Amino acid sequence: MADKSPFLRQWLILRAIAAASGEATIKTLVEQTGKSEKTIRRDVVLLRKAGIPVVERTGDFGRKTFSVDGAVVPRVDLCYDEALALFFCRQAVLPLAGTFFWDSAETAFRKVRASLGPRVVAYVARMLGRVYQTHAGGAYAGKSELIDQLLIAIEDCRATFITYHSSRSSEPLTYPVEPYGMIEHRGSLYLVGHSQQHDEVRHWKVDRIEAVEVTKFPFQRPADFDLEKHLTGSLGVFHGKANVRVRVRFAASAARYLREKRMHASQRVTDRRDGGATVEWTLSSTVEAKSLILSFGAAAEVLEPAELRAEIAAEVATLAKTYATNGQRRRGLSKNAYRQTPKA
Repeated sequence: MADKSPFLRQWLILRAIAAASGEATIKTLVEQTGKSEKTIRRDVVLLRKAGIPVVERTGDFGRKTFSVDGAVVPRVDLCYDEALALFFCRQAVLPLAGTFFWDSAETAFRKVRASLGPRVVAYVARMLGRVYQTHAGGAYAGKSELIDQLLIAIEDCRATFITYHSSRSSEPLTYPVEPYGMIEHRGSLYLVGHSQQHDEVRHWKVDRIEAVEVTKFPFQRPADFDLEKHLTGSLGVFHGKANVRVRVRFAASAARYLREKRMHASQRVTDRRDGGATVEWTLSSTVEAKSLILSFGAAAEVLEPAELRAEIAAEVATLAKTYATNGQRRRGLSKNAYRQTPKA
């Protein structure tokens, strides 16, 4: 753990102290972390300053151990419905398996499972079979070291080289970035940072990052940068530089879905006499809006901006041409296959 970020190192130290049940010594923590005694003691002091009740005790022959003061940590009593709800929530974090907090989360879920008892766990298993949650996110079990390196770069504000294989490139490319933070969206992780090559803030899907090299060179993270504000104009993770008003007319068959689901904080729905609705968003990027609108097919029509309307019209024309061409090819193949079929 010699190259872990300070935050991650302190997290793992705390986990080791808690797991040792009062038997964690400086020697064992040094062995587990690969850090010096001086660093361990400094991290313990920082944990205390953060309000975490780590205490040091001196036992027989001057043996010093660390533990978490149980008298300070409040006891958490869960009702059955609360424990059940937490156990159900385990399904929601499965796509993040492999990230640094996963082991601790799994330990907590095992304790909840044990507290429920076998009969209740069996009941939960039956319920999970009736309430299925789809998982369309990434799988990060094999990227734990890569994620650790990104966390180091984010926390220490150190310039980083990432090797990234975008969906538009045939080969992975390596370029420098200044990492600001990470986003979890629909089960997938994204790195957010300043691209030195493009001189702008960009996003990189962690699934497509093949290698990370954290340099020793620091960078100055903008004091006013906030991930939540950064994504204010986005329907997901795509963002732009200027706000655009998007107005879409939805047929009655699709309008109900939009009334039931708030896609964005700026969403405004205006009902129409024919049962349809006009939906308006203020976005900084129309990339995800385009995908959403196309998913409704003929039940959605873009009213503005004109650029987005033209993009979708071009996409629909290409689709029509593709399907028409494929249909002709299939009919041609069928005729040829019929001609070559020998008669009985």
